[in-house]
Amino acid sequence: MYPESSKPTFRLIELVVVAAVIVILASLLLPSLLRARESTRQVQCSNNLRQLSLGVFNYSSAYKRLPIGTVGHRDLLPEKRFSWYVAVWPFLEGGMSELLVEQTTSWDAPVNREPRIKRIPKGEGKTEVVRLRFIELFSCPSTSKDYRAPGIQSTHYVGIAGIGTDSPRLDVHDANSGIWGYDRQMAIDDIVDGTASTILFMETCVDIGPWLAGGPPTVRGVHPKESPFFGVHGQFGGLHPDCCQTAFADGSVRLLSNSIDPTIFEAMTTFAGGERTGN
Repeated sequence: MYPESSKPTFRLIELVVVAAVIVILASLLLPSLLRARESTRQVQCSNNLRQLSLGVFNYSSAYKRLPIGTVGHRDLLPEKRFSWYVAVWPFLEGGMSELLVEQTTSWDAPVNREPRIKRIPKGEGKTEVVRLRFIELFSCPSTSKDYRAPGIQSTHYVGIAGIGTDSPRLDVHDANSGIWGYDRQMAIDDIVDGTASTILFMETCVDIGPWLAGGPPTVRGVHPKESPFFGVHGQFGGLHPDCCQTAFADGSVRLLSNSIDPTIFEAMTTFAGGERTGN
């Protein structure tokens, strides 16, 4: 036992030193942890785009054409039709479910406001109809918000239609046309600029909307007079620091820098413009 006056005490200065050490360690470790988390999210986002691309290529293998940008009743406006996601659905996740929507009416009709799927079991199991909830494949994991429309999840991944606000409506032979269009349809062999140089999908955090919806929520062109192209306040990207996840028509997914040359980027959005992008 120590005498009363000689008991060890934890002095204020020692507390200050310990606190300072903790703060220093936290300041050193926190950025590394944040970078590691963002790196993981980038990998997941890249995987999402690869899976969507694979669905498109499987569709192409089955039908010898790429999916059209909007599906459903052609008398409806493109914004009221269903998106290409509906066409690609049977080729996602191993084709283990059937999407139950009424394509003879608009995507936002009451009958379609709570989309369901029929799960297709392997072997002799029973089918099961369930309501669709959150689909991780359709959203970038780096988003800090829960982006959803009433009853229907929004998506961060859009098909690129080419150059100009009217590019989704252009004829397939127009030099400003990209792969996706509201009414046009093409084949992989039509991509004369090269599949490795032609953009299939990009991520965006601007004007996002339901994945079921045709029109700008899922197909859009590049506005050549609106800058910046990338970033939080740009047309695309904004979900990862200084870059934008981009899927190309050869199946690759690459990070495009926010500082990419605008001329090169615009050339990548068309499939037969004849430009050189300097791969």
